[in-house]
Amino acid sequence: FDANTGKLLVALNPRISEALPGHRPHTRISMAEVRAIKSSPTRLIHQRFCGYIRPGDRHPTPINIDTIVAYAWPDEAEDATVRQRRVTARKSLAELREIGWGIEEVAKGKFTIFRPSVF
Repeated sequence: FDANTGKLLVALNPRISEALPGHRPHTRISMAEVRAIKSSPTRLIHQRFCGYIRPGDRHPTPINIDTIVAYAWPDEAEDATVRQRRVTARKSLAELREIGWGIEEVAKGKFTIFRPSVF
């Protein structure tokens, strides 16, 4: 249930969803990866990346650290809090790297993200 929109969200096996009328694209999320993730911010960032980076592909442009921070903390914050969130987001990127994601800092605060193949 999405409290913001009031809509019920349902997750289905991709094969089942193909049979439904009005089939929409789906997102594959590796449960092995989800189980390996230890922190909540990393889970949120992982879900967001899985939503727009296909398995075995990379994001077409580098992603700014503040964009990544907003995936886990969408609310505004004071400067000290933002700095701490950046540190935590960098730790989340390191955690994703540990489970097989390609994370490369190509410029100060800009990261190229490569998603491993699911299979």
